[in-house]
Amino acid sequence: MERVPLVPELNHDVVHYIMTSCPRSNVSSLMKTCRMYYSIGVPILLRRCDELHKGSESFYAFMFATSPGPPDRFRYLLDLKTSFDPNKPETLMVPHLLLRATNIERLELWGRRGVDELMKSYPHVVDSLTNLIEFRCGVSDGGVLEWLERTTAPIARLDLMFSLEVEDNTSPVVDVLPSILKFAETLVSLELDNAIIGPCTSGIQFRKVRKIKIRMDYLFGYLTTGPSIIQSFPNLESFYFFMLDIDEDELPGDEEKIHREHRFNVAEVSRLGDFPQSLKDLEGHIVALYRGGFLPENVLDKFTIHEIRHEDISRREYLPVFERISPRALSLRLCGLYQDQDIKEFLELALQDISTAGILEELELIFYFEIDMEYVPESDTSTGVPISVAEAFLCELTSPLELVSVTVERLTVRCTTDWIEAQIGLVGINASAVADLYFEAMPSLESFTLCTPRLKEQTGKEEPKLDGDNEIVYTRPGLTRS
Repeated sequence: MERVPLVPELNHDVVHYIMTSCPRSNVSSLMKTCRMYYSIGVPILLRRCDELHKGSESFYAFMFATSPGPPDRFRYLLDLKTSFDPNKPETLMVPHLLLRATNIERLELWGRRGVDELMKSYPHVVDSLTNLIEFRCGVSDGGVLEWLERTTAPIARLDLMFSLEVEDNTSPVVDVLPSILKFAETLVSLELDNAIIGPCTSGIQFRKVRKIKIRMDYLFGYLTTGPSIIQSFPNLESFYFFMLDIDEDELPGDEEKIHREHRFNVAEVSRLGDFPQSLKDLEGHIVALYRGGFLPENVLDKFTIHEIRHEDISRREYLPVFERISPRALSLRLCGLYQDQDIKEFLELALQDISTAGILEELELIFYFEIDMEYVPESDTSTGVPISVAEAFLCELTSPLELVSVTVERLTVRCTTDWIEAQIGLVGINASAVADLYFEAMPSLESFTLCTPRLKEQTGKEEPKLDGDNEIVYTRPGLTRS
């Protein structure tokens, strides 16, 4: 019988192929056994570098060690994710590492104060990163824009997180557009926190960008608008515009400003020829979309509205967002609206125009409840406050839409253990009956999904915690439960 060769006797390319299939811990162990495994393991480990928080000191020591070989480990480093803290001596090696690791393709730098200092003290570091494709970082000011203006790298994916430490919510936000024009031929994805995409006066367009995400901590100040998107991104497919915090106490005083900007942006969108036909996925906060004039007339694959609160229902002037948009799938995420009448009123207003288009096939209703037992009447806990929202009035409201699928999701938080368990039990009991109502009222309905909170197992007297969702799916015919 022919002897099977030992692994060290195999060709290096074969050993390399075997080691790439091993867990990183196994590769690290193999590297300690002989020079061959060490030389093969270095590029494997560095090609997909773990996030450096713990153990960063040993990593830098390894990278800058003079022995054992191979002498140049930096050329293997393609992916680096680390935090830069000027108070930690080991992270002061970051700029020296970046100067030598010129093949890096994906770079993430976190620790705003440290990153700000890094970019001011070592502006020339970015000159060496000529192969950078993906760049993500968190900063406090516009220093990162100077970095971007210096680099010659073909950046395709850019994620910049700016911090806004303001008291009046009116401070100007960074406009990144002038600094990223050089990536017009390479950029495919853009994510921004507390920054805007301003109007373009140069006529340069980002024809490869398919996805944009913008998150803002505040409503006020400058915002990215529909006209700016139309001008610069003619082939956009997905746009996400989310506001983290809207000060409801200050909003009434600025309502006229919001409506004025809405009218101006809608007129500009119309003048520019509306949104690109490629736009298929729109997601955001109803006030942000209204103010920015994000009302595309083309048919969307999915339209998602985040954090719909009672205040949004009372301001019916924002409902043009629903009147103009025609989606095949609609997702409404309602916060704290656990009164039947609140939800019914809003859904009647939101769906009446969308339903007339006759193309809506999927409806997702997600209810986020924050109910403190201290403020919930005892009578409500016995009947189940969240359960009532899925009863017959919802079915009656949505039945004319000829839907293909309906998803209703509930999430209950900040409640006692007994109360959460009681709600889960009531959902399980009522789920089949609720599904029956939907199937009876909607002949076109093919599936009904009910998601309920799953309680995490507890030991002792821990506070109750949720651990994902339980999903019950009913399909026609026969209401098969899975």
